[in-house]
Amino acid sequence: MSSNPALNDPATVQAIVSLLAQVNDTITRLINLSNTAIAAPSSNTNGGEAAEKAARAEGGNTMDPDNAALSPQNDTRELDVPCIVTEDSVAVTAPRAESERWYAVIVGRQPGVHRGYGSIEQDVYEIPKSIVRMRHSYEEAVNFTTLLSSPMKSFVLSSSARFFLLLLIFLSR
Repeated sequence: MSSNPALNDPATVQAIVSLLAQVNDTITRLINLSNTAIAAPSSNTNGGEAAEKAARAEGGNTMDPDNAALSPQNDTRELDVPCIVTEDSVAVTAPRAESERWYAVIVGRQPGVHRGYGSIEQDVYEIPKSIVRMRHSYEEAVNFTTLLSSPMKSFVLSSSARFFLLLLIFLSR
């Protein structure tokens, strides 16, 4: 039995286990999302412009993971496609069917979805991280923003929190 009296109550333990299972499911979904959407970095440091030009010339998909690349740190040039600024400050591209530019900002002065780059340019300067290209529809980008804006985002995005929660599950059994 645990030295904490609250952990001796079966209802409390069940509530904790249920909450931890939900958090673990959310973490797993985010990990799966990042594993399937984030492309491997290319040796090309100019944002994959050469790969995009080659793909356009061949009529290929410019958002193919083979054509994707990481941009240099602090790169705030306007992108060819919109992006999402996530909790850990990674700007992720989210192309839309139309050629409009949309930016979903989770952390910064103006969180939310923005139509133009100018309104979030200062946030990009203040949150200097690489630009990572992903495949997302506009709706998925909004859902992604909503998920990361939840009250649990600090637990969901912290690797140490995942360890702590799994430790709690182990100790509660």
